[in-house]
Amino acid sequence: AALTVLAFLTDFIAAGLGAKRAGASRKALIGAAIGTVVGLFFGVVGIFIGPFIGAAVGEYLDRRELLRAGRVGVWTWLGFVFGSLVKLVLAFSMVGIFT
Repeated sequence: AALTVLAFLTDFIAAGLGAKRAGASRKALIGAAIGTVVGLFFGVVGIFIGPFIGAAVGEYLDRRELLRAGRVGVWTWLGFVFGSLVKLVLAFSMVGIFT
């Protein structure tokens, strides 16, 4: 159960850390979280681009700088990808523990 909760939280934490690395605003962090949740409803494509779009839109609404918003979106996406790799490791750990 603990590994499952950790895997679930990894998406939000990793995307948030990626956005924070780029110096994202509070609106970008909120946008990344919303983009992650909304992306779940659009399948695989939505899962991968949701955090990027959410963070970029949030940052653009806060600072009105398109280049900065794009950079924040990319860093958020990289954080999400890293989080997905961590979740994959956790999934293999669960398989190893329970088999």
